[in-house]
Amino acid sequence: MLNKNVLEIPFEKLKEDSEILERMENSVATWFKYWNDNMDAAYADANFARGKQWEAHEIADYYVRQKVQLTCNVLNVYIRNLVGEQRQNSPQIKVRPTNVKTTQAETSLIEGLLREIAYGSNSDMAYQTGFVSQLMSGYGAWRIVIDYDDSRSFNKVLRVVPIYDILKVYFDVAAQELTKTDGDYCGIYTKMSLEEFKETYKNIDPKSLNPPSSAGTTQFQWYDRDLITICEHFQRIRKKTKLYMLSNGETVTEEEKDTRLTELNKKNKDDYQRLVLLQFLASQSGQQGEQDIGQQQ
Repeated sequence: MLNKNVLEIPFEKLKEDSEILERMENSVATWFKYWNDNMDAAYADANFARGKQWEAHEIADYYVRQKVQLTCNVLNVYIRNLVGEQRQNSPQIKVRPTNVKTTQAETSLIEGLLREIAYGSNSDMAYQTGFVSQLMSGYGAWRIVIDYDDSRSFNKVLRVVPIYDILKVYFDVAAQELTKTDGDYCGIYTKMSLEEFKETYKNIDPKSLNPPSSAGTTQFQWYDRDLITICEHFQRIRKKTKLYMLSNGETVTEEEKDTRLTELNKKNKDDYQRLVLLQFLASQSGQQGEQDIGQQQ
């Protein structure tokens, strides 16, 4: 959090930013207090799966007795087998239309775009990293970011990015879905050294920062002597809108209503003209058939 004299920002904007930062601080503190025991267990489980299967007091006791700690890590074999099966059956995105407006051509186009995003991101690596984290720590995740196509391009593209440390991710504690998609917020944080912070944010003096208090957990601290926490926070903003049901059973919002009615009226007019043309052609064909029969007689 920044003091008021760090940057030349209008007071109204500064007040709004302060409210956002306060909401973010409360969200982070709530998550880590709620999930702290699970994070301790996830850290211990991951170390156990990697072969660190002795407690600190047991190691100290064996050291005093001058005995060797023997470790037979049988979990590694099962983890590798499951990861190998997952690599052979990596998940693929399938697109299905959910309303009458979406055509098969549009569905195929969206599916092709998603495949291009997955291929350009090497998404299999993100899925596998999340799967390994789930096996070893109990839960895993990956993220979708917006990035430039390359270092000399202005085109922005979506990328699927792996999350290597699941303990640096937080979600809404009220979320009930396994994917946390029903939550109101989520985020991820990273640690940055003071030297790197000064190089990246040259217009901000680290000494002027006013970091919030500790989140009250053994797994998360906003700052220490040498590191600064950089947090990316995403908040769901809810708004009310009117929903309309059309005579054909289709539902549209207030913003979509006029445009959709215009499209339907034009489509109905075109369908009516096409029907009249077909009836005219059918009548002409019937008259021609009657003339042919009269000539044969």
